[in-house]
Amino acid sequence: MKLIKYTLLFLISLTITSCTFYKDVEMKGVQDFKIGELKDGKVEVTIAVKINNPNRYKIKIKKTDFDLFVEGKSIGQAKMKEDLTIEKKIEQNYDLVVQADYDEIKKSAGTILTAALFQKTINVQVKGKVRAVVRGIFSKKMEVDVKKDILLKDFMGKF
Repeated sequence: MKLIKYTLLFLISLTITSCTFYKDVEMKGVQDFKIGELKDGKVEVTIAVKINNPNRYKIKIKKTDFDLFVEGKSIGQAKMKEDLTIEKKIEQNYDLVVQADYDEIKKSAGTILTAALFQKTINVQVKGKVRAVVRGIFSKKMEVDVKKDILLKDFMGKF
């Protein structure tokens, strides 16, 4: 009985102290936005983001789905290609690679063509929730909302 009591007490104190030692990971901004080639009906998008992890441990961002928007209009979903590991106590750039269904993007051609008539850039947005995991034990969900204006010629050149 004492063993159960001490084990429970230890787990509660571990949970409380781990929460107090956690500092929010900061996304410092989008550094680059590249649209890859069309392959197997999927378009690969690489978003280079600057992230600061002030914590004493690595954080793993698990694969998730994001909503994609062009000029504020939904064009479908994109899936993270693989988990992303954020190194401890460092600020650096990370490539977030997502894949989107080409047929869904093609449906937004009207929005893209309208933008092409009146502007040189197009606003692309990736939005959703990610699950961050520490040491495979603790996890936290965080909102992601990344916007970037890209040159229309770079966007159109891929399609």
